[in-house]
Amino acid sequence: MQRSALCDSGTNGCRAPSSPCPESLNVWNFVAHALVRRGVKITGQAVVMVALILGMVAFVGTNKSVSLTVDGQSSDVKTFGGTVAEVLQKADIQVTAADRVSPDLDTEITDGASIEVSTAKTVDVTLDGEGHTVSTTGQTVADLVSELRVSSNSAVSASLDTALTGLEDPLAISTPKTVTMVLDGTSYERPTTAGTVDELLDEAGITLGPPTG
Repeated sequence: MQRSALCDSGTNGCRAPSSPCPESLNVWNFVAHALVRRGVKITGQAVVMVALILGMVAFVGTNKSVSLTVDGQSSDVKTFGGTVAEVLQKADIQVTAADRVSPDLDTEITDGASIEVSTAKTVDVTLDGEGHTVSTTGQTVADLVSELRVSSNSAVSASLDTALTGLEDPLAISTPKTVTMVLDGTSYERPTTAGTVDELLDEAGITLGPPTG
């Protein structure tokens, strides 16, 4: 006959429960221990999950998307960098003091920020007949003309939208000037961008006759 789960220590029979049997105590101890162990395991998993979530939040919060334009070529850069200088270092972009960087290198960046870099280059320029080598961060002939602060009415040997890197010959610029001309004994002043006398005469539509001897 199977014994009751509860017994009285003073008799051989079983009656209403007063204290647990030894076998019952062992079972409950095992169950309690298992629950404690499972609780520790669940708690450990929860801690790991919280750490992962916090790590993902930190990752998303510090990762930034930046638009980087170097000499007119644009690209998107993912970075954890905090300043413009750190973003350029991450992108392997080397800059010198002659280059133009906007915003400044020590500027703190935010997600969606834009950085523009114009590297310095040298261009051979002939300005009103005199040769010069000019360092510029401009991208086009128009940029260079603006940097040189010459008149917008100047005569330029290349189209203003021509890329400076595409110039094969020195860029010739002739600024506006006023020239006094004497034609058949009559003098007058003429504004011109001609660089030579031949160009001035051609511009004025004057054809010289053969020399008299």
